[in-house]
Amino acid sequence: MPLDQIKTLYVMSPFRTESAGSIMYRCAKCAKLQQVPKSCGNRHCLICQGGKAKDWLEGQGSRLLPCACFMITFTGTESDAMEQHVFQLLI
Repeated sequence: MPLDQIKTLYVMSPFRTESAGSIMYRCAKCAKLQQVPKSCGNRHCLICQGGKAKDWLEGQGSRLLPCACFMITFTGTESDAMEQHVFQLLI
């Protein structure tokens, strides 16, 4: 596993655990208290950033061209070499 992925998992691992702590919220209307676990805030976390990602995606819809479009994703074991090869094929 690449180092950047290990670091991301390390940051996200204490998420919603006792070691991460929690935040206490008080309702402005009824004064009821609610304890909520702290989030990791990592951009790769679907729970923490899922709403922001959804909002971003909806915002991108207005930038789409009025025509059919698609995306092709290539996955290879030798990513740098594969990337250069694919770019040459596309050119």
